[in-house]
Amino acid sequence: MRIIKFRGRYVFEMNALYPAEDKWVYGYLFYVNEEPWIRINTKTGFHDYHIVKGTEGQFTGYKDKNDIDIYEDDVVLFSEHYSGDHIIYEHAEIIEFEDTGFNDSLMIGYMDLPYWSEILGNIHYHIELSKCLHAI
Repeated sequence: MRIIKFRGRYVFEMNALYPAEDKWVYGYLFYVNEEPWIRINTKTGFHDYHIVKGTEGQFTGYKDKNDIDIYEDDVVLFSEHYSGDHIIYEHAEIIEFEDTGFNDSLMIGYMDLPYWSEILGNIHYHIELSKCLHAI
């Protein structure tokens, strides 16, 4: 069974009581008045984070070659190897949820061999990389 979880970017401005924070939070996604929130279950109970709208992304159910979870909006490098380390083909993709599921690259066998994939970043922190991929 695939694990259903989400992530979102939490940004908290510095004030007199708390330092500034800019981090990813992972957990259950819900909306209040069309604003996205992530709920995290901790040892002391639940903690809710109001996340930046548009940064919410679903876990694909796959990991890359470094055992890192791949989420929607990640930029992933896919490489096909022949005879060990010899790379015969590489391409990068932004992971997007489509009508029938995630990108075709995730579904056509790349993820059966996770050492063929590596997360390069995501479209929220690596905007220039995202623009290059959309221009192709």
